[in-house]
Amino acid sequence: MNIDRWSEQFEKDMQVIRNSQSTRDNYGCQVKMFLAYFEKLNYTSPERINAEKIKDYLLTKISNNNQRHAHSAIKHFYKITVHQELKFRFIQYAEKEKRHPIILSREETKRWFEACTNVKHKCMALKPNLH
Repeated sequence: MNIDRWSEQFEKDMQVIRNSQSTRDNYGCQVKMFLAYFEKLNYTSPERINAEKIKDYLLTKISNNNQRHAHSAIKHFYKITVHQELKFRFIQYAEKEKRHPIILSREETKRWFEACTNVKHKCMALKPNLH
């Protein structure tokens, strides 16, 4: 599989539809990892990778958020470059991770304010949430 050729084409396709530089960098990296994974398994083209193999690849991702990010990038790649977006019609996104907020103790909060030298940051932290 010619990873460089596919990556360059994907980059070009993302430029044409005006994806941001950040999106191009992040998605490009994810797609390169995806293609490298399947190159090791002797796949000659992303067109030959079926939906079940894509699911297997997504399961190699450690966290839900990492899996969601890879899913988005690969889906975008198949849509705009490979032109096989239907492979994703039955591949669901992983659930979003539910994280609880970190609650600082009074002592930790006091130490944070003492360590913070930027007045603007202190003001932002003190401003009540009016939403």
